[in-house]
Amino acid sequence: MKKFIGKLFALYMCLFSLILLLSCNTSSIKTSESSSVLTEPTVANEAKECSIVAAGDLVMHMPVVDSVYDSTTETYNFDSILYNVKDYITNSDLAICNSETSYLADQSSFTGYPCFSSPTALLPSLKNSGFDVLASAHNHTLDQGVEGFNSTFNALKSNDFDVLGIKNNAIDKNYIIKDLNGIKVGITDYTYSETDNLGNKMLNGIPIPSELEGKINAFDFSTLEKDLQNMNSTLEAMKNDGAEFTIFYIHWGNEYESLPSSDQEHLASVLNSYGLDVIIGSHPHVVQPIRTITNEVSGKKTLVCYSLGNFISNQSQETIGNIRSEDGLMVKLNIYKDSNNNVSLKSHETKPTWVYKYIDTNGKLCYTILSLEELLETEEGKDYGQEVFNKAQNSYSSTEATINS
Repeated sequence: MKKFIGKLFALYMCLFSLILLLSCNTSSIKTSESSSVLTEPTVANEAKECSIVAAGDLVMHMPVVDSVYDSTTETYNFDSILYNVKDYITNSDLAICNSETSYLADQSSFTGYPCFSSPTALLPSLKNSGFDVLASAHNHTLDQGVEGFNSTFNALKSNDFDVLGIKNNAIDKNYIIKDLNGIKVGITDYTYSETDNLGNKMLNGIPIPSELEGKINAFDFSTLEKDLQNMNSTLEAMKNDGAEFTIFYIHWGNEYESLPSSDQEHLASVLNSYGLDVIIGSHPHVVQPIRTITNEVSGKKTLVCYSLGNFISNQSQETIGNIRSEDGLMVKLNIYKDSNNNVSLKSHETKPTWVYKYIDTNGKLCYTILSLEELLETEEGKDYGQEVFNKAQNSYSSTEATINS
């Protein structure tokens, strides 16, 4: 009997040990599964890229305007001027140029230099060619007075352009921010101004009316310290508004000079110290160098395109005695955002252009913007004839030498 009880007790202890062992293994498995869920690695952010094309001065001299007039329909169409560069412009996420003219609501007459007023028909052509933003703070902003200022702003907005440098209300932001493929780019536009003996601010000798105060982004070298503070405030406002990359279009420099002035270099240096990423220059009407400047303290780099020259104009060797005024430049900015959300200028590329003037089969003067690389590197370029080919080659060589000087 005792032996039977002993065997029964031994069997009971074996069963108890087995149950306890299975319980411990299950608990261990559950803990292991829970631990694997908690330590699952997080997915890194995807890198992002965007591209911005910038072009130079769009100067609407009357010979250019008259060249696209159709007397049978009494209409203007500027598509032919932009046709050859359209593909390059549209193959970007954003495109900007300097619209150096005014657009009056009353289009009974148009004027060229020195007080510009152009057909609004130019705007759909610019839009169709790929431009999204028009820089509008320049020395001709007041050519047609307050009426011209207001009608220009309204015309640009009604044609679905973002407007830089001028605004409808003084309290509006003086910059724009564009979300390009997940990268927020802040852009603004400034023009040089002057001060007369009475302390009045002027553009091209025209006093800025009181009703337009605060509506034009302007700086004056006679009050530069104060104006630089305002420019820095704009830059900081852009960043506080989410801008991860910043660009200033600046109307500055001396006309027809192929090298930047000391004032341009000083202003670029100060803006670099503020942390600006890119400067695009306009006004000299000739191409000037492209340089990357580095702040000695912070190490911050700023790409400075001192002047992109004329995108389209009637200026040439024949009209003003300066062959470089026929040259222009498009710059493409390739902006990169890595997986850690660091945004930088990955690279930039240049596309030299040249204003080609010719007489068509009807004896009419015509203009078109040519991309010089395509003209010089393809067989089609030779169809223009040897004389035109040689001029294009000289333009290309001059522009390349200038931007790298």
